[in-house]
Amino acid sequence: MVRTRIAPSPTGMLHIGTVRTALFNYVFAKANNGKYLGRIEDTDRERSTAEAEQVIVDGLAWLGLTPDESWVKQTHNIEDHKNAVQVLLEKGCAYECFMSPEELEVMREEQRAQGKKIGYDGRHRNLTAEQKQSFINEGRKPVIRFKLPDEDKVVWQDVVQSEISYPINELDDFIIMRADGTPTYNLVVVVDDHTMEITHVIRGDDHINNTPKQILMYQALGYSVPEFAHIPLIHGPDGKKLSKRHGAVSVLDYKEMGYLPEALNNYLMRLGWSMGDSEKFSMDEAIANFKLKNVNKGASNFDFNKLDWLNAQYLKEADNVYLLDLLRPIFKAQGKELTATIEGYLTQSLGELTARAKKLPDLAEAASFYFNEPPFTLDEKSAQAVATAEAKNTLTALHSVLAAENNWSHDHLSDVLNRFVTDQGIKFKDVGMPLRIALTGTTNSPSVTHLLEVLGKDESLKRMAIMTQ
Repeated sequence: MVRTRIAPSPTGMLHIGTVRTALFNYVFAKANNGKYLGRIEDTDRERSTAEAEQVIVDGLAWLGLTPDESWVKQTHNIEDHKNAVQVLLEKGCAYECFMSPEELEVMREEQRAQGKKIGYDGRHRNLTAEQKQSFINEGRKPVIRFKLPDEDKVVWQDVVQSEISYPINELDDFIIMRADGTPTYNLVVVVDDHTMEITHVIRGDDHINNTPKQILMYQALGYSVPEFAHIPLIHGPDGKKLSKRHGAVSVLDYKEMGYLPEALNNYLMRLGWSMGDSEKFSMDEAIANFKLKNVNKGASNFDFNKLDWLNAQYLKEADNVYLLDLLRPIFKAQGKELTATIEGYLTQSLGELTARAKKLPDLAEAASFYFNEPPFTLDEKSAQAVATAEAKNTLTALHSVLAAENNWSHDHLSDVLNRFVTDQGIKFKDVGMPLRIALTGTTNSPSVTHLLEVLGKDESLKRMAIMTQ
């Protein structure tokens, strides 16, 4: 069975690039009837925080990317990591290195002076028992280094990047356990992915340099090597790696800005993978069509204008009840009370308000007039529009016509208004503008026919009467 994973570190925000990686892992697993798993890589105890961990869990849950099994915490597997180090020591694939930080710096300075590649030169690879004991007697604590094999290169078939060949002489005997007994990243990742039975490691191409080290450790430990797929990073509009200077990079920033999770998922899938010419597609459609080998090799540039356009499309098609649930926290933060009456208005009307909305705050602003109670406090433009005798007379005449109507459906009200305009010998705007202001207290709102239907006969007539007093 295909098993993928997302493995973020709880040391800061959940970067949008990590989210895109999670998305590709999720979709690939689902496309192959597999499992998508999650692991919190919290071995950096100094920088890892419970708050950052919760942001990871909440952010991915918001996007519907909750793992199929319970989250795994890397620190809970510490004994497995230490056991793996011991196995490597016993097999002669690792060794103790007692060099002090000062000695390592002297070594590097000599390498710089001689124009050599900077790296550990293996001088403690073959210490005798006596030499080790001498260092121990000095009070030195060793690190454990992986012993590179006598091979020319590490080669693997990357699912996205095709064949990659990495010269082993570009590596040095890297540390797999620190002097304080804590294992390092490249070892714990290998052990955890093996324990979790991960079949495909899908991650950013900034990890390519780690892959040869990890493949060598898979082989040394006798583990099956998973398939690797290194996806390109996300760049800003200027072609540089996406960062705060380009705008939001944390996934919860996008939630706060008012993007819908399905729109963000759709957009991120489109960054590096395409479903033909389709810009907009559902998660189910993505899963049905996704092929990891079709992910682009090159980086993609993040474009907020495209995301805004796509989000607007999702807003237009969203269910009103769903939109209202998303707007609740925005209204609450604005101090607006959602009464049962206003909820009724909004569940009928939100779809009419999405025409010019790109994000949820735009929609909340467009719907704000429903919270107004007559008599309205009008701005100068609105006050002038209803202050004339013509406007008041028109509203009074329309009030009499509407009061006699029992059919309050949208289509019938539209016919009534059109007949009224014809009978009065006026243009529609001559009744539309004062009526809109009478019903909402503003000049910006949906069609007056829609407003009449949503507010209902009694409320509509009451508001018109107040405006003509």
